[in-house]
Amino acid sequence: MHQFVKLKHLFLFVLVSTFLVTQEPEIFRNQVCDTPIHEDYAPLMALYNATNGDNWLNHSGWGETCDVCVGWKGISCVNGRVNKVLLFNNNLTGYLPPEFFNLPTATEISLIGNKIGGNIPNNIINCQNLKSFGLALNDFTGNIPSTIGGLKNLEYLYLGFNALDGAIPLEIGDLGAIKTLNLGSNNLIGEIPISLRNLANLEILILSRNNLTGNIPIEITELSSLKSLDLYGNKLTGSIPTSIGNLSNLELLWLFDNQLSGGIPSSIVQLSNLKKIRLNNNLLSNELPANFESLSNLEEVFLDHNQLSGPLPSNIGNLSLLKDLRLHNNSFESNLPQSLGKL
Repeated sequence: MHQFVKLKHLFLFVLVSTFLVTQEPEIFRNQVCDTPIHEDYAPLMALYNATNGDNWLNHSGWGETCDVCVGWKGISCVNGRVNKVLLFNNNLTGYLPPEFFNLPTATEISLIGNKIGGNIPNNIINCQNLKSFGLALNDFTGNIPSTIGGLKNLEYLYLGFNALDGAIPLEIGDLGAIKTLNLGSNNLIGEIPISLRNLANLEILILSRNNLTGNIPIEITELSSLKSLDLYGNKLTGSIPTSIGNLSNLELLWLFDNQLSGGIPSSIVQLSNLKKIRLNNNLLSNELPANFESLSNLEEVFLDHNQLSGPLPSNIGNLSLLKDLRLHNNSFESNLPQSLGKL
């Protein structure tokens, strides 16, 4: 009888031990917490589980303590709440769970350079304090959620190099604080929304390498803070807006690999800060604007593979900062200016 009781107790011990070992890590760790679970624990562990956290390159601290502000890789806190989630290039796979965005105090989230797929959840709107949001260089699909326009504090949005499709939501124009908007290298379709005219603080706009169609909206030339306009590699048609010269702070203008036609607007010579201009591989025609050589800060000029004609500016060789000039595959006059010898 005593031997039977001992065997029974041994069986129960083995059963309980097996139960504890086979539980999910976060449940087991919760059981040993001496303090209440941190308010941001559940959203972060939802991310960990949905993106195969055990296979991250570095998951130190995650789930090992109940206080996410102590020793969790990539997590920074302010006043005891999560302020930053920085897990770029860390082999995250799987998908983004909606619960992850229940981080009301987060100001920066960067998951750039991983292998996360699926849709971007609509409830990103819950991160109302977000200033920088980066999901570039992943495998996201589906539409850009329109709710993203509700992030009134957002200054930097990086969604490039994914497989996002559909049209650019009009609500993007509600991001009044945005400074950098990068939606390049996706599968976006439709026209560039004129609601972008509302982005008064926008400095960098990257919509390149998509399937965007239609004209370059004239409203873009109202963005007086714009320093970089990158629309190359789409299916844009029509002419370059004649008011392009209004972008007085513009330093980079990349419109190449489209189907733009007409002449290069004369107002382009007003872009005194312009350093790099690439208009190659379009259907542009007519002569270069008068005083084109007055753009003294130019370092790079790509005008090749168009239908440009007429003489080259006689003083084009006076562009002392010019490092790369490409004019081939046009119909320019054969007599080259002597000033080219200065380059």
